[in-house]
Amino acid sequence: MSFTYYTVDTGIEASQIFWSHDSVEDHVGLCDYETTLDVFLRSLPRDAPILDAGCGLARWVIYLREKGFRVLGVDTAHSALKLAAAHSQQLPLCTADTTRLPFRDASLGGIISLGVVEHFIDGPVPALRELRRVLRPGGTALVAVPYNNPFRRALINHLRRFRDGQKRRRGLKLDFAEYRFSARELADFLEQAGFDVQSLHAEDF
Repeated sequence: MSFTYYTVDTGIEASQIFWSHDSVEDHVGLCDYETTLDVFLRSLPRDAPILDAGCGLARWVIYLREKGFRVLGVDTAHSALKLAAAHSQQLPLCTADTTRLPFRDASLGGIISLGVVEHFIDGPVPALRELRRVLRPGGTALVAVPYNNPFRRALINHLRRFRDGQKRRRGLKLDFAEYRFSARELADFLEQAGFDVQSLHAEDF
């Protein structure tokens, strides 16, 4: 793994921090400002079901359904799905684990997985293989992970390790939060899981 990111135990799982303090409206509003929005709109199929695996507050489910896509969402956090359902009634949402999806083999035309697979301490490949299992031949998967870019490798990661050491010496408990991958690592993981990588897009400073 390229870089392991730890956080101080706050009682909130690292995979849930992104949505835990915001509203559904805030998250849906962010979709218009995503630098890779054009990739979503041109790559996802309009004539087949799409799964957002790890949808959180279901921002992409809501946003893309409003644009005519057939999107459904799953997440392990039932509380997030309840908030999303309260915002938009009759959303197709289900509480489920990304590594054990309740869908038949090759049943989906598209997959969205954003900020999910990096949170598995044993690595992303088992989750990616499960995504590949439910994707139809010729289907499209959009997978996003934290980017271990050159700036992080040259400076930020070293500072982070120094700060982690300081926190441990003060007796603070650090929990595994996520891995950060280079573009080549992500491509390798996707290929190990059975995907053909069509393109890579950096969405980071």
